[in-house]
Amino acid sequence: MSKEEVLDILDKMEFFGGQRAGRELWNDKPREVQDEDISNFNRDIQKIREYIIEMEK
Repeated sequence: MSKEEVLDILDKMEFFGGQRAGRELWNDKPREVQDEDISNFNRDIQKIREYIIEMEK
């Protein structure tokens, strides 16, 4: 994973979690899509953890 990938993940998290427009877009999605988004969110968090751990080595 690259630094750019981590920054892209953080940008996405900021938009959908930190801004009203992102939250409103997400709330309008069907439940199945929201479930997939949640799964992808958790995957992205794990990628960031792995990146941080790798940087500490």
